Amino acid sequence: MSNSNSSPLSSRFRTALTGIQGMSELINAGQMTPDEIHEYSGYIFQEAERVNRLITDMLDLDRLEAGKMKLQMLPLDLNDVIEGVAVRSSVVSSHHTIRMELEPNVPTVLGDSDRLVQVVTNLVSNAIKYSPEGQEILVSTHFSNGAVEVSIEDHGVGIPADFVDRLFGRFERYEKSPSKVIGTGLGLAIARQIIEMHNGKIWVKSIEGSGSVFHFTIPAIATATPDAKGPTGALRAVA
Repeated sequence: MSNSNSSPLSSRFRTALTGIQGMSELINAGQMTPDEIHEYSGYIFQEAERVNRLITDMLDLDRLEAGKMKLQMLPLDLNDVIEGVAVRSSVVSSHHTIRMELEPNVPTVLGDSDRLVQVVTNLVSNAIKYSPEGQEILVSTHFSNGAVEVSIEDHGVGIPADFVDRLFGRFERYEKSPSKVIGTGLGLAIARQIIEMHNGKIWVKSIEGSGSVFHFTIPAIATATPDAKGPTGALRAVA
């Protein structure tokens, strides 16, 4: 697997660094207007961020796969994790509606809050990236079979069946999007490692052209089913 990954890795670094170098040379030539300098400086910053994100993701994944990343496991409510991510994501992308359907009183899980936020943020961010503006992203929770299940549904480009099995590998990213999607190709591989370290499962169901639904489960600490006769939770939405 590592040999096949070396080419995508070097290509991503080379693309970003070539852009930084080329735009820096144009600025240093001293023949640009202040507006052009401002614009190109923004491009340089974006590419530098891209390199930094790639390095961070690579280090995270290497630590996860080597078993060197220690999780801070504490009891937590996945509904709280979802709400926090949804609110932040709605601010970042005002062109999409993020709707929540959170099952009330889901049991507590044992998890690392920061890492689970990382997983949910990645999945919601991907849903936004691959969905046309104005589309709704649905994030939901459900308790079943002793685990809390989180689902992130979009109505974007979808994923062909022959690519689904590759999606959680290193540097695998579906490229056939209506818009250019920037990413490291490591986010889903990291998400898989984090969920598996929580003794959970992660998978995707998708129809090309009709959107995708990403699911993951985390075992509940308590397996008591919420009282079916109790009050139902009101639909919570963030636009």
